[in-house]
Amino acid sequence: MTAFNARALASLVTVAGSALSKRLTVILTALVRAVENETDMELKADIEGAVSALLGSISDLEGLQTLMLLLAGWVKNDSWTRRVSALNFFKTFCEVSTIDFSLYRPDWVRSLVTLMDDRQVEVVEAAVPAFEAFVKSIEKDDLDSIVVTLRRTIESTGAPGRTVPGFDIKGSVSSMVPVIVAGLTTGNNEQREQAAYAIGDLVERTEEIALKPYVVPFTGPLIRVATQATAFPPGVKVAILKSLGTMLEHIPTHVKPFFPQLSRTFVKSCSDSSSLAVRNAAAKSLGALTKSNQTRIDALVTELISTAQSSEDDAIAASLVLALAYVVRYAITTTSASSKEACISMLESAFRERHDEPYLHGMATLFTSFESSPELLQGVVRSHILQGTPPSVLSSLIILHTVEDAPKLFYAINCVPSVLRKVVESIGESVPAISRPAREAKELIRTTPPFCDDDSVLAIFGT
Repeated sequence: MTAFNARALASLVTVAGSALSKRLTVILTALVRAVENETDMELKADIEGAVSALLGSISDLEGLQTLMLLLAGWVKNDSWTRRVSALNFFKTFCEVSTIDFSLYRPDWVRSLVTLMDDRQVEVVEAAVPAFEAFVKSIEKDDLDSIVVTLRRTIESTGAPGRTVPGFDIKGSVSSMVPVIVAGLTTGNNEQREQAAYAIGDLVERTEEIALKPYVVPFTGPLIRVATQATAFPPGVKVAILKSLGTMLEHIPTHVKPFFPQLSRTFVKSCSDSSSLAVRNAAAKSLGALTKSNQTRIDALVTELISTAQSSEDDAIAASLVLALAYVVRYAITTTSASSKEACISMLESAFRERHDEPYLHGMATLFTSFESSPELLQGVVRSHILQGTPPSVLSSLIILHTVEDAPKLFYAINCVPSVLRKVVESIGESVPAISRPAREAKELIRTTPPFCDDDSVLAIFGT
């Protein structure tokens, strides 16, 4: 193709009208081959000008459908060169066209984000500006319409343990920010939920340095929506809490300015009466916050204990105890002796009081959170966990949770044989809530080190 032909074609397509649609495939195929094979940069610029004029002249649905089907095939082509060409053509289309192609937006979200993880670096580098141009072509009020598709595509892109190459390139995450924020702040409940999850997915798949500029644009809206959570269903609340927890686990330094707000949000959510899933997500996120923020731990422990003890709802109290267990586990070295004693006292009281099973599970988790300070548990163990002590649901649950989460704890207290005999005693109890977890503990002990390597286990349990 000559420069004259390219300029002539650029002029012709602007006046061709609907007749252009019938020749679109032939013309575009010729142009893409010319772009890919041309080495003369001036001539290549003229050809790209013809491509721009052509794509900007498509004005009817027939032409739009032809273009979309053609580009959709090219982005999946085995040739990486053709995939790059398709992305460049689509970028140009988004920049110059005024035709409504909203029907095809979900397909392009899937294609563009997926290609940011392409095996060929040139394709990745072309996908990022194409996505950027695509988002800019969408009216601000319509951005939330693609957030569900965007989140599901991000979720299915990449692999555990590595980042997505395209997400680390400047322009990719910044183009996703307005879409996600729009979904989170103005979308319906499904869009809000998926937008919140999208943030957590991005955090897991993006290098910390590439994500840093967008921490504030993401965290601020998450907290604002979380503080209005009474207006939203549990699914939205859980998504927000989990994403905040993911940010604390992966990029705690960048979230540091929000620590006070996050602490208040998580503690408040631990008392949410609408959903157990919300309370559990808040408890886990509070633990993640405690890993990174070791200040005011005693005040937090005191607040959780007092709120749990004063709660009239045993289910909410159970979630507060679970949150307390996470806090103690991750901050035991900075927790004062008086706060630790208050936790142990609360644990002792649970053996004397009547509580539902979820509360007792929380207490068992609190017991295991003292794994690194086993000397503090000796009184509880002597009174309630050893052979000959009164049978109880809590003692069976403590043994089960300890085998699952802190299997070396009983060895540190030097009480394994007596605990194993306590398991045998509890299995013989007629109360299912006592015998069932004891049987589960026995089966787990047989396969969990260091128990399974201990000859005394076989001697006590038999074959």
